[in-house]
Amino acid sequence: MTMRLSPVHGAVFQFLISQSGLVDNVVSGFAMAVNFFGARLWGAKFHAAFWNVLCVFFLWICTPMAITCASLEIYRGRESLARTFAKNSEQALFDEVMTPATFTIYILFLVVRAYYIMIEQAMIAMQE
Repeated sequence: MTMRLSPVHGAVFQFLISQSGLVDNVVSGFAMAVNFFGARLWGAKFHAAFWNVLCVFFLWICTPMAITCASLEIYRGRESLARTFAKNSEQALFDEVMTPATFTIYILFLVVRAYYIMIEQAMIAMQE
């Protein structure tokens, strides 16, 4: 049903959200650790330690995860998105919506989501 909507109505966004689930789930697990450790470090006034932990998570978890998943999706190609989620009768509709520009946005979206989740949990940790 989502694919029958026009891209203006959010069909593409919903499609991209469903595709980036792996990155979201893995990074969310590590982001919760940042929230847990970060809230305690920030609350104990160890601000430098908090920023060090956050930088380590960014450099050693978010960046490799984002690069790996983006590289995998680039390797699989634009057509793999339709094969993964569409029924046989709907693959043509998926291919129409997933233009090269939309695929590029999807790759960028994967990378941004990895960092956004980590930043979001760090901001929550700073407020607790």
